[in-house]
Amino acid sequence: MSGEKLNKNNIYNSIATFINFLYPLITFPYVTRVLGVENIGKFNFSNSVVAYFNLIATLGISTYAIRECAKNKIDRKKFSDLASEIFSIDVYSTLVAYILLFSALFVSKKLKDYNIYILLLSTSFALNTIGTLWVCNAVEDFKYISLRTIILHMFTLAGLFVFVKNENHLYIYVVLTVIANFGSNLFNVFYRKRYVDIRFVLKPNIKKHLKKIILLFSQTVSMLLFTNADVIMLGYCYNDQMVGLYAIAVRIYNTVNSVIASVIVVATPGLSYDYSVRNFEAFNEKISYVVNYIMFLFIPAFIGLNLMAPEIIYLISGHPYELSIISLRILTFSLMFSLIAATLGLAILFPMGCDKVNFISCIISAVSNILLNLYFIPKFGVIGAAFTTAFAEFVGIINKIKFIDRNISIANFWKLFFKYLIGSVFIIVVCMASKIFILNMIVRAVVAIPIGATVYFSYLYIIKDPLFINLLKPIKLKLIKILH
Repeated sequence: MSGEKLNKNNIYNSIATFINFLYPLITFPYVTRVLGVENIGKFNFSNSVVAYFNLIATLGISTYAIRECAKNKIDRKKFSDLASEIFSIDVYSTLVAYILLFSALFVSKKLKDYNIYILLLSTSFALNTIGTLWVCNAVEDFKYISLRTIILHMFTLAGLFVFVKNENHLYIYVVLTVIANFGSNLFNVFYRKRYVDIRFVLKPNIKKHLKKIILLFSQTVSMLLFTNADVIMLGYCYNDQMVGLYAIAVRIYNTVNSVIASVIVVATPGLSYDYSVRNFEAFNEKISYVVNYIMFLFIPAFIGLNLMAPEIIYLISGHPYELSIISLRILTFSLMFSLIAATLGLAILFPMGCDKVNFISCIISAVSNILLNLYFIPKFGVIGAAFTTAFAEFVGIINKIKFIDRNISIANFWKLFFKYLIGSVFIIVVCMASKIFILNMIVRAVVAIPIGATVYFSYLYIIKDPLFINLLKPIKLKLIKILH
């Protein structure tokens, strides 16, 4: 994939990711006020439970499918045969997930209070399986992914403000959340036919795929244990309100993380192909672009989140919850370690086929997180949960570094780092000035964040930062076409 195509796909994917970022930014303040912190806690607890069973439904199949299908996308017959087998395995794993989920709901007394929410959220299993979104990722059709994301989120946003009116409407919010995140998969059933012919295979060649799928599945399991253990433990040790407080900080953290790491999703198919044919020149060009893009967004985000944490929490939740503010600031360090881990694991080791290395690293992170949670969460609550998340992310990085192929290199790392750090100084000035001259926290957030971003991007435009200029080119061309 050429640098130009990577850049365009990154823009399309960034639009989709930004919409996914904007949707909760718009809805979460409204939902928090209408449903209340306790209901948000119920939603996050239910979602965390569903996430564990979703692991069984997905089995790490999507990640495996993107890599393997990217290698065979040129030959339609090979692509179709491979995709059909993977889809069929996915159907069987989804059925197993539903059986286990229904059994858990029948047995567990604790989960009975959350039954309706868990069942509604679990419809995502079937939608994911039917949708086979991995087909579009494998062929790098990010334009379609972006368009369907925009359409669905506009639909569900309207539904949210029309139908969710009070704290009794939590179940409606759950349904709209499922539609927003997974409903568009129904469109994929028809759209994917331009690339591949998928059919159900009664007896797929499971032996051929099972070993690699199980490795990726095990990796996903350990990651989910890592990401959701703190929420589950907070729910059991404290109450729904404590989970809700932590959920506010985690929602912001996850959103920013998704926006910045979206470039890895775009680059992975091309990186997998380049490494399979040992084209290190193309591989290094792409991985350098990935690292450049991450630094371009992470450094100002890290500084902005730390400085404006009280204002952001107040803007989203309606109350300056002290525990949420401290948690968010701690989670910014987790964000840094998470992005490094994602770059090493998904953008480098995964295309190399080092699934076992990624799995061991995830196990190290998950075990560290769970063991630390046992001590820190009962003693420090949400602050302890945030700290253990950051520390566990850091521990997981160490094991990955030594396995990277020596032919892989990243160009101009420190030069880029200091360039974006200097640009972020302007954000510090804007944020500090806003705290002095603007007393209202909501107004301060609404004013300081856009101005800080504008000043930062203006600095990049003035110094002619190649990445920023290239990101602007397709937008400029599109605007010129519209005007003409």
